[in-house]
Amino acid sequence: MIKYYTNRDMRKILNCSQSTLDRQIKTMNLKVVRFGVNGLPRYNAYDVLGIIEFGYPFKELRKKYQDEIKDMLSDA
Repeated sequence: MIKYYTNRDMRKILNCSQSTLDRQIKTMNLKVVRFGVNGLPRYNAYDVLGIIEFGYPFKELRKKYQDEIKDMLSDA
């Protein structure tokens, strides 16, 4: 099960370039997570799918929609 997406993963999911990804991340209100001092940016998989599918981060979704996202990620 995937917990975090890298920039490369996000570009594949959204099918866009890095500059387009940078613009879209600002509009998506995704929180960037960095592991270590100079770690690469990573994005929570639950939040990414919640915003793409339903327009809201994972924690703001109803239980029904949270379960759908969990099912999507467990099947991947």
